Amino acid sequence: MNARWMLISILAVSLCGCAAFKQTTALSQVKFSFDRISDVRVAGVTVQGKTSYTDLSVTDIAKLSSAVVAHDVPLGLTVHLKAENPSSNSVTAKMMKMAWSLYLADNKLLDGNLDSSYAFPPGNNVDVAVPIKFNAYEIYQHNAQDLFDLGLSLAGVQGYSKVVRLDFTPTIDTDLGPITYPTPITVKRDVGA
Repeated sequence: MNARWMLISILAVSLCGCAAFKQTTALSQVKFSFDRISDVRVAGVTVQGKTSYTDLSVTDIAKLSSAVVAHDVPLGLTVHLKAENPSSNSVTAKMMKMAWSLYLADNKLLDGNLDSSYAFPPGNNVDVAVPIKFNAYEIYQHNAQDLFDLGLSLAGVQGYSKVVRLDFTPTIDTDLGPITYPTPITVKRDVGA
């Protein structure tokens, strides 16, 4: 009787292990690419529709200058990744979270975590939105114009071209529990080119 339960237990673990392997394999087939950056704001001032610091209003300049004097210049943006699960993959890949690192011109700006889960059905493209917010003054202690130019670089405004890179490590949901990728995935693009 004990041998029978042992065999059933081994089969159950094997089936769970097989399901975990399928999920790991499914996510490994998903192709991630850098899609775009949106919603860039420096100290509450949007860069959308702006091509240089000279496009700012007096009120915007006052906001930026005040933030620099206070050494608190919040810079917010959203990095969008495109996740493509090929139709040849018969399994819906599931990512429960991911750790990330953001780089500008190969200089690390900061690390963070995305705690949102995503499902990637076969044959579909999914937008993975990574909201990022940090105090730009702690990283880049310059004047208001330089800090706004940093925002223009991240937004990909022509003439402020910088390579933006995101390294991320997904954690997938399996029947055996969460499994984290052993190595990071890197996506990058020259946003101003």
